[in-house]
Amino acid sequence: MDFNFSMLDGVLGVALVIVIIWMVFKLATRLVLGAILAVVIAVVFFGVHLSDFGIRLG
Repeated sequence: MDFNFSMLDGVLGVALVIVIIWMVFKLATRLVLGAILAVVIAVVFFGVHLSDFGIRLG
């Protein structure tokens, strides 16, 4: 019986791409949440105004 390894390689390749994309999204989410938390801490504890960053809310 001849087993088709190219199909198995394709499935493993797709699974690898899905895992890599999931890891990138997880890392990006942590980076964005960390940046937001850093800005909030800077505003609360150091009295840094958002206008110093060029952000105008009104």
